[in-house]
Amino acid sequence: MGKGNIMKISNKIIGKIIIGKDVLKRECLVYDRVDSHLSTHPIEGKLLKEALLKLNIQHNFSFMKQIVSFKENIGYTTCVPTTEEDEIYYKVRPFRKGETRFVKNREPLPCNKINIILKKEDNKVVLVTAYIGNESEPEPWDRQCKFNPELKKRAEEFWATHALIEEEPTCVVGS
Repeated sequence: MGKGNIMKISNKIIGKIIIGKDVLKRECLVYDRVDSHLSTHPIEGKLLKEALLKLNIQHNFSFMKQIVSFKENIGYTTCVPTTEEDEIYYKVRPFRKGETRFVKNREPLPCNKINIILKKEDNKVVLVTAYIGNESEPEPWDRQCKFNPELKKRAEEFWATHALIEEEPTCVVGS
């Protein structure tokens, strides 16, 4: 693994991406993580492969987040805006290091977007996460926020007004 990184890469290939444009473009395989977020964000394989091929990626990327839009709704997002009337609770999700904000008694919303986050690690392109949903911020405890006060502020503001709907209770109860 790269210096200072803790991500474990599996041998499972998720799909491929095109890096660059025109004569400089090349295909790269995309690998999943050992602690895959796809277990908590299931996306049909064909749809994820299609979304990966729609990404606009430069040759020198080390980390990227992009949203791929489709003409039709492709599924449902479980990240919804909340109000003061909503019943909120917190739990630790699988393969996460902090508590996630959840809301009770809400339904997922139709969505036509997939968020994809990729990282280069050990000369491989690794899927950090992918999920059906609108633009969001990392959770405030995410390590990206640790040394980036601006990102942490955006994350705190976003997650103060949004929560996930727990479709299948598989989380560890938090405090």
